[in-house]
Amino acid sequence: MMVFKKQGMNPWLLILISGLVPLALFALISYRWYREKTDLTKIAAQFIQRQNTILAHDAMAVSRRVTDLLEMAERDIRTLALLSPTPENLRGFWLAHAAMVMLPGSAGESTRRVRLPLYSEIAVLNIRGDEAALIRGGKTEKARKLSECSYRDLCDKNFIVAATKLPIGQTHYARVLRRYSPQAQKEEVEDALLRVAFRGSKNIVILGMDYRHVRDILYLPTFPYREKKQLLQAYADGNYIYLIDNEKNIIAHPKHWHVAGIDQATLDFRTPMISDDDDGSHPINIAKYQGKRLKDYFDRLMAHSLVQKEVDVFRAPNLSGTIRVLSVAPILFSKGQYQQTGVFGHVITGCNVDYFEEPKEKLIPYY
Repeated sequence: MMVFKKQGMNPWLLILISGLVPLALFALISYRWYREKTDLTKIAAQFIQRQNTILAHDAMAVSRRVTDLLEMAERDIRTLALLSPTPENLRGFWLAHAAMVMLPGSAGESTRRVRLPLYSEIAVLNIRGDEAALIRGGKTEKARKLSECSYRDLCDKNFIVAATKLPIGQTHYARVLRRYSPQAQKEEVEDALLRVAFRGSKNIVILGMDYRHVRDILYLPTFPYREKKQLLQAYADGNYIYLIDNEKNIIAHPKHWHVAGIDQATLDFRTPMISDDDDGSHPINIAKYQGKRLKDYFDRLMAHSLVQKEVDVFRAPNLSGTIRVLSVAPILFSKGQYQQTGVFGHVITGCNVDYFEEPKEKLIPYY
């Protein structure tokens, strides 16, 4: 004790200082750990935000592809209206318009890319709605009167009647017309059509776009950009696209039984899915669904995603209960009956949440 007193040192102070040093070091280490964790959390949030941005841009890119198809049909039908409606001219027009599409392989497990005519049907009608000339699959067929038009042959009488009432120089678009195929049956798409009509001064011209060019949109690459060799497998993996029209009908989907179509028993559009028990035997209309499994998802679509002209990204479960990150983008188109709203329908892309991973190293930027 005498030694400490001579040196002016308080032994209790020395003991206190010795005890505070480890505490100070612990506090410093904890602070640095907290700062690093906060920085990593911010970077992770930015990482997810950038992935959401990618999803949004993917949906917009798909939307533009659909718009391009519609704009192409608008230009082509106005060009066709300038031609003399002879069988030779109509067939020449049919031959001149073709594009590459993806089709399922023979085993249904892979795809093949083939060149198909854009329009599988070209028709010229008089102003009463009776056909004067009809080309299907490049072949001249017997013209039909309006009274003979039936959904049995995928002829849309309501569409033709609407075309007869158009002002001269205006166009009108039909609903996608295809035969409905439940889950237990193979999808029939060979004669499915998306039609557009143009009202001339002396006649009406109709172009029927081969539906397979619309369905080809489903094969476009979207995040995480894995090749879609088989649409159902891509859907199960959480990497898919589907399309809906302005009436909230699904018009293209990896699960073909969700797509609206003509019921061959009633010769009218198959009634949409109401409850979850209808899955597999009825198509989906977003507005008419009353089940439970998709309620939150479809409520979000109806209240927000489908009433705006912007992209919407959110999470929701599908029919099997699997959570997906969804991006919804409007298909902007202002021709025909869409001049008022400027929207043909919407594109929805789905992504597995497992693809959304936080960065493992905080110093590696994500570009």
